[in-house]
Amino acid sequence: MDDIIRTLREMEDFEYLKGASQSEVSSAETELNLRFANDYKKYLLEYGLASAGGHELTGIVESSRLNVVAVTKSFRNKYSELPIEAYVVEELNLDSIIIFQLEDGSVYEMAPSIPAKKIANSLCEYLGNKTKND
Repeated sequence: MDDIIRTLREMEDFEYLKGASQSEVSSAETELNLRFANDYKKYLLEYGLASAGGHELTGIVESSRLNVVAVTKSFRNKYSELPIEAYVVEELNLDSIIIFQLEDGSVYEMAPSIPAKKIANSLCEYLGNKTKND
């Protein structure tokens, strides 16, 4: 399995906050009625929120702009096609594109009127691919 912690630490401009507690992660999953992928859980427990290599990931924080629960709920209201088992890991702020993940770890890109497209098998792969292609 990819190591999300190592991947993030090796990226340029890596910044992070204090990790979330297991209780906070479980509460977020319950509120969204889903389970996070293992790599996303590991990331949340270690950092709570992070940005690196031009990515600003969602997390467990007070800011609704970056809180995975608030952001996911907001996009569930905007995009009826967003799978109920999906949670938003990144909002690109470009053409309303979002990046979401499913419990199996797969990562997808989606925008209004554009169907979801699988872009990676894991969060590590997504971050690695974006870093190499940017």
